[in-house]
Amino acid sequence: MIKCKTSEDCYIGSTVNIKRRLKEHKYRSKNDTNPLYQFIRNNGCWDNFEFSILEENCIKLKETEQAYIETIESTLNTNRASIDYKTHLALGLIHSKKWRLNNPDIVKKYKDKYNKWTLTCECGEENVNRNHMSRHRSSYRHKKKVAEKVAELTTDENLSAS
Repeated sequence: MIKCKTSEDCYIGSTVNIKRRLKEHKYRSKNDTNPLYQFIRNNGCWDNFEFSILEENCIKLKETEQAYIETIESTLNTNRASIDYKTHLALGLIHSKKWRLNNPDIVKKYKDKYNKWTLTCECGEENVNRNHMSRHRSSYRHKKKVAEKVAELTTDENLSAS
């Protein structure tokens, strides 16, 4: 943990080589734009910070690091230490949905541009890119929809004939 002596601000990190990681932190704090290193430069450099080891020989390094980040409520960590793939996907979806809500003009521009390149297939599928129509027509989805339409028409013809 890297903790500021004059405030409660801290950074939680993990490594398998403490000497190398501390050396890297000190080097990067000289001119890196990362918020941690900017904070260190703006708050007295390394003279105003203390370094401590919270746990050694940890088996689940990243999971333990994330648990410390959440428990201590570290203010200088900008990224999660570890997340599983499903959480990663969920966070990405949340981020992209927020972005679309905050940038409706850009989304509209993109949709207007994209819709010029899309067609509606005879199977009923909308927004098929015209460059991908042949691929779409050979897809299982297209064939299934066409088969359903043919079956529907055949059933309608049989009912009409009766």
